[in-house]
Amino acid sequence: MLRIGTISLGLGLGTAFATEATFVPPSGQQDFSGFDDASTPGTWSYLDPGFLVDHLPFKLTIGQSISYSDNVANLPTGARSLGTISNLPSRGDFYSDTTISVASRFPMGAQTYFFNGTYAPRRYFTDSVINADNYSVNGGVDFNVANRCSGRLVAGVDRHQAPLEETAGYGLQEVFSTSFNETARCTIAGHVAALFNSGVSRLENSGGDGTGVVSAISSNNYNQYFTGGGLEYALTSLDTLRGLVTYSHRDFTDRPAGLGLASSTDQVDYQFFYDRVISAKLDASVSGGLSSFSFPGSSNTTLEPIYSIQANYRPTPKVIASGTVSRSAGAPQSAVSNLQVSDTQSLSLSYIYSPKITVTGLLSHTKSNNPGGTSAIASTLFANTETNNASLILNYRATPLVTASAAYSYVSRTDTSRSGADAVSNVFRVGLVYTR
Repeated sequence: MLRIGTISLGLGLGTAFATEATFVPPSGQQDFSGFDDASTPGTWSYLDPGFLVDHLPFKLTIGQSISYSDNVANLPTGARSLGTISNLPSRGDFYSDTTISVASRFPMGAQTYFFNGTYAPRRYFTDSVINADNYSVNGGVDFNVANRCSGRLVAGVDRHQAPLEETAGYGLQEVFSTSFNETARCTIAGHVAALFNSGVSRLENSGGDGTGVVSAISSNNYNQYFTGGGLEYALTSLDTLRGLVTYSHRDFTDRPAGLGLASSTDQVDYQFFYDRVISAKLDASVSGGLSSFSFPGSSNTTLEPIYSIQANYRPTPKVIASGTVSRSAGAPQSAVSNLQVSDTQSLSLSYIYSPKITVTGLLSHTKSNNPGGTSAIASTLFANTETNNASLILNYRATPLVTASAAYSYVSRTDTSRSGADAVSNVFRVGLVYTR
């Protein structure tokens, strides 16, 4: 905390001094007067740290937070150890997250190339055996062709330590993914446009609790490709209607025989989307449709309704409220299964107390079902679950470049497929972020 604060203060002061001491020589001309007379702004300002930081070709973010969790290993209620993590000195522990991020955009003609990179190591004060090196890197191009087609090509890799509500069982879990995605929108005529989406990805799970979960969660590893298309119609400048059909194929590459799980799945989503700006204070988005699942080599098929209703309401300039009710179906995430269906209700409320202070509260409830899954390994994993989340976040913008925060989050996750086994986590966090 102290180191980041010192760096931020030094860069901030350097920037302040450089503001009054910046001189850009005319093109093709050098100016060295600043080296002879310190009272004359000149090329010497290029050596000032603040000036250099202001003119970097990328956005820089440095963050440091200290957190305390009373359940760092996502253990069941009442348990102090589990499997390979039985030697952890403490069930609860402090840990630090250091975040270093760079983001850059390079316009070249009608195209804009971009790059984003984040390295966020997590270090536990006592339970160092579960330290994690989280990172995310992606890059690509926002393209525009003849002012009729626009879209994005992006490729990326990501590794993170999954939070309690995303783990496929008790114990810590790491998720690694690689992906390449494309989205495009091409104007056909007037208010009508064609939509094209496609991509390939690979997801791998590692970690677990060492009681069979390590091999079990690898059963969720998959390769995926998808392609989709549809039409968009701008009814007015305030509302838009879209229809989209998407086909996805997944190959589960690490599923041993005898678990009763499919080695691959085919998914087809039929969806419509409607976005509407109702007033200056209220806007909403609605989607609905069906997801059809089939399993190569089997005659079984599954149909699942999917929908989402989201609204954002700003009753005053200082208050922002958002609510979402949704049902989704797709690849398994928090249980070993052929597919996962989740019903979620969430509410967030932000209050801007002053230009420097913002308070945000979040509440959510999710019920996940995993039809046709878990089979022989149901005794060691979450199958059907209910999860409650609550958090409170206070942000203080100390300067235009530095933001301090304090937060509390609560997660309660219950396995409804068995005798109410559950896991609870309380996390307290303070942090400081410097952005240039």
